[in-house]
Amino acid sequence: MSLLDSLVSYWKFDENTTGNRADSHGPHTLNAVGSPQPDPGILGYAVRVGTSTWLYVDDHPDFRLGTSDLTISLWAYTTTPADDVYLVYKGDTNIEFAVRMVKDPSGYYYYEGLLKDSASMTQPLIVRSANAWTSGAWRHLVFVIKNGVEIEFYSNATRTANSWSGTTSGFTSSGKYCVGCRISGGYSVDYFPGRIDEMGFWRRALSQSEVSELYNSANALSYPFGEVPAKGAPFLMFLGI
Repeated sequence: MSLLDSLVSYWKFDENTTGNRADSHGPHTLNAVGSPQPDPGILGYAVRVGTSTWLYVDDHPDFRLGTSDLTISLWAYTTTPADDVYLVYKGDTNIEFAVRMVKDPSGYYYYEGLLKDSASMTQPLIVRSANAWTSGAWRHLVFVIKNGVEIEFYSNATRTANSWSGTTSGFTSSGKYCVGCRISGGYSVDYFPGRIDEMGFWRRALSQSEVSELYNSANALSYPFGEVPAKGAPFLMFLGI
């Protein structure tokens, strides 16, 4: 299967600007809040987010959890880790899914994925990275949701998994798809203090081999992954196709 299959959006963050960031594959431009800066990325530029500086796409069916599988892939970098800060968040006060950084009781920082399949769930289902954060290094993070009940998290291509015994309710919200914070009571909070690069969103569960392909031995594999996108994708505009 091609990495282009069921790809909804891919943001390279290569713009040397403090404005919006283009979707290289789909129509979902990320709207900038607070002038997020361009910084050196894992490939080209990355976007630097932080306090009151983040990006978002308004609610759209492409990003609603529903009952289908999905995958989020991104690269993250920070030298100032913090507890309970969000790299990706979909939802409003009720979370659908998210990727965040947390601090454990021993003082180590980890990345993790969260899934809340139903508004009645008191706590989201969580899966944590197998390896702790290290300073001065880019980290490849992939969050996979299968059938609304099974989640996988990859950190530098190392997999951990979690699941629950219920059945999917197809829970969705009208909340934004946010990059660099979460939303609570209509306000942005819990900002990730660092850089984010090469983010993709798929409406299917990527396999372990596909995650390893994106990781590319810590060198990253960028869109269009050595392939030719379908006619009409923004990538082809400069080719005149």
